[in-house]
Amino acid sequence: MSRKRGFSLIEVLLAMAILGVGIGVLAQAMINAVNAVGSLEANDSLYHDVEFVARRAMMNHDRQTFEDGGDVPLPNNNTARWEAEIEETETLDLLRVEFKIELPESDTYPEFSDTFTVYLYRKGWMDPIDRETLLNDKKENREAERFTRQWQ
Repeated sequence: MSRKRGFSLIEVLLAMAILGVGIGVLAQAMINAVNAVGSLEANDSLYHDVEFVARRAMMNHDRQTFEDGGDVPLPNNNTARWEAEIEETETLDLLRVEFKIELPESDTYPEFSDTFTVYLYRKGWMDPIDRETLLNDKKENREAERFTRQWQ
């Protein structure tokens, strides 16, 4: 008796099941990759719009106008809103600025609102009395150091 060689029905079904699971895993990986690219594009667009608003805000040369905040037209035909709160530091003409930026919803990202802190050097924006006090303190410290070095 000759026996025919081939695959049984169970072996074929098992191979198809394994192939189906493999294709399902690959399809899910492909979907995840496409979603990741879309998310990166949205984050990139959001980052650029926030940076654009901050740069436009820092172009103000008047402290009062800067503190009042304002609206900035965005390239995507929306308008962003920003506010700034200024706090003087112990360093001459260095200001701690707390920015609040609000972006409306766009095609690539949802509505966004965030507050972040930057340090900004602006000569002449400090309170004149505080500026003079800092200058005098620095002069006194320098003279004290010079006097101490002479007698050592």
